[in-house]
Amino acid sequence: MRKVLLGALAIILVSGLIITGCAASSSPPSTSAPASQPAPTPASPPPTLPTPPSPETAIKISAAKLYADYEANEVAADLKYKDKLLEVSGVVTDIGISESLRPGTPVIFLAESVDVPFMEGVTIYLSADQKTKVATLSKGDMVTVVCVCEGVALVRGTEEFGFRRVRLKDGNIVD
Repeated sequence: MRKVLLGALAIILVSGLIITGCAASSSPPSTSAPASQPAPTPASPPPTLPTPPSPETAIKISAAKLYADYEANEVAADLKYKDKLLEVSGVVTDIGISESLRPGTPVIFLAESVDVPFMEGVTIYLSADQKTKVATLSKGDMVTVVCVCEGVALVRGTEEFGFRRVRLKDGNIVD
């Protein structure tokens, strides 16, 4: 049995060599000069890293409108705003430092005015490098921030009451 297998393997190898040799010799002889090396192809440029989106590509919206859109229909608002770059304008109603969700991160709350109830606004977690700018803000200041929408989330510490707020992240104050 072993001899039969070895013989069959030898026949297959020899047949393969004969077929390969015939295919190589069947090409017509070249009458031109010996083939030269193909011209080197220029090196492709190194891949470029994606550039961060600019404020010009952000969806411009007021804090009041963003809040109202989420109040009206959270599903529709998520489709329109969630994970997208927004340029949000509003009045500063509170300023602080996050202690839980993003410890040490400056956070501001924006609404239509300082008279708006606490929950009717948006929470913006700013980039850590924004602390100096946030330090110059006061309640009642009008501000514009470029940030990414995270959608609606429960306000920490109010889970039993179900207080929810529109939350944004990676905010940068526009000068």
